[in-house]
Amino acid sequence: IDRRATWSISRWRSRAFSTSPSIMKKTPAKRMMNTCTQCGLCDEVCPEDIEIGGMLLEARRSLHRQATLPGAYHQFWLRDMEFTNGELAALAKKPPGTEACTYAFFPGCQLGAADPRYVTEPYRWLLSEKPDTGLLLRCCGVPAEWAGNEEMHSAVISELRNDWEQLGKPVLILACPACRKHMKEYLPEIETITLYEVMDQWGCEPGQQGAGRPFLEPGRSLEPGSSEVFSIFDPCTARHVEPLEQSVRALAQKAGLAWEELPKGDMHGCCGYGGHVSEANADFFSHVVKSRSELSENPYLVYCINCRDVFRGEGKPALHILDLFFDAGEQDALPGLSQRRRNRTDLKETLLKEIWGETMEKKPEPCRFRLVIGAEVQEKMDARKILEEDVCQAIELGEETKRRTFDPEKGTYTCYRESGNITFWAEYRKDGETYEVVNAYTHRMKIKLEGVWNGRKTEVDL
Repeated sequence: IDRRATWSISRWRSRAFSTSPSIMKKTPAKRMMNTCTQCGLCDEVCPEDIEIGGMLLEARRSLHRQATLPGAYHQFWLRDMEFTNGELAALAKKPPGTEACTYAFFPGCQLGAADPRYVTEPYRWLLSEKPDTGLLLRCCGVPAEWAGNEEMHSAVISELRNDWEQLGKPVLILACPACRKHMKEYLPEIETITLYEVMDQWGCEPGQQGAGRPFLEPGRSLEPGSSEVFSIFDPCTARHVEPLEQSVRALAQKAGLAWEELPKGDMHGCCGYGGHVSEANADFFSHVVKSRSELSENPYLVYCINCRDVFRGEGKPALHILDLFFDAGEQDALPGLSQRRRNRTDLKETLLKEIWGETMEKKPEPCRFRLVIGAEVQEKMDARKILEEDVCQAIELGEETKRRTFDPEKGTYTCYRESGNITFWAEYRKDGETYEVVNAYTHRMKIKLEGVWNGRKTEVDL
């Protein structure tokens, strides 16, 4: 290979795949291929202009086409995307009393999951400024791209395009920089602008929606007139997007926040969230989060909700720019994975009721058992990407089929349920109608049952 040559992704793809479609089947580096945050920084700093991120993304696509991509690396986020785009969370509505909308607010899938007020409060402000602003709640589809699933990605992009067309092809006001980057690439026909540019241009005032003392970490708040200095952490998807970066800085200035730039400006790479690397390589994820957290001793000001959650999960104080303008984001602890789903459903229900005067007909299916999950077990479940519904379904299967084991010393039952590429396990105690979950974990395995349970052979379709 001539290292002096400039490689384009098309040339690399033709060399690596057209000549040998099965080449990736002989490569053991599947974990490495999925250990890329897709931030694009490698492409910019490589002296030979080799598109490393594009190469690794194409490798994921190739593995998926060959059905050899480890599905467990991406399963949680694809399920999360499916939930966000489903009946319990998705919403596409024109503003009340209008036939079409000039603008539509597209907050992305994670903003309302972190706190519904991050969506409700800015949307109320947008309506006060432009009453013909519609609403579009769904995922942009980037999880499917990161998973290399081209068919699923195309379907999600098509659904998003259809929703946009039904709203009258409005300008989409985006709160997520990753959504902005993704739409620019796959939906260039949609005109977009970020929420932060709109707030700057339309004159949003700090605290006008009731924002008081923004939360930093337990026991610590930003007092009015505080001289604490923040460092602005630009998400990797906003790199070189000067109108967006400058709008955030103008808003911080308007809010009276003392801030400074990070040593590398916006050339510091991803916070760690991108590409689903936490499941493929937890050690690498931890390394990235720690290294980004240590770029400055200052608390961070961010405008990507994923950055905020990643940093606060690491213990790094971080504020979202919306904290300075709206009454949102002040909870003492980050919501768990199951709570994030409930937040999305609550967001849809709240907006339907308060903006359109409608009742949400579809409701989440409740667990048939009363589960009690302690804080330590809940923390482990979130780390392992286990939802409460996964535990509930495992217990339901164990109770119905009696496919469970009993530990007389601990007084606990252990059961499991296979879902996709992952088997979920639950250990629990029964006390009447209460089921206390004492442990939960996962295996990337499949179990072919041909055994005897409680004295009889049981056949069940998992």
